[in-house]
Amino acid sequence: MGSKVQLLSVSVDPEHDTPSVLAEYGQRFKADPSAWTFATGDWDAVYDVLTGLKLATRPPRPPAGAPAPGGTELSHTTRVVLVDAQGQVRGYLDGQDATADDLVGAVKRVVR
Repeated sequence: MGSKVQLLSVSVDPEHDTPSVLAEYGQRFKADPSAWTFATGDWDAVYDVLTGLKLATRPPRPPAGAPAPGGTELSHTTRVVLVDAQGQVRGYLDGQDATADDLVGAVKRVVR
């Protein structure tokens, strides 16, 4: 699938998952940065993305500097979202139950 597929992991704890923390995480899992992006950012922007993709329910904004875990934790799903090149959600897979074959098959259907 090569350049047709991009993985995006979005932090559910932007207060503590800084770009350097996420870069270290990616290195630990030998993630190719040209194919797998680890994203974080302003709390509102992160949670707007997650709730827009129906991956989480927006909790009250945590207090600044709240220790983790705690006020910054977000109850979220393990679903994988399939988004096409036009930015349209094309499907969801259960990240805990889906096999590698399920994921590859779903991606192939989207990139056709």
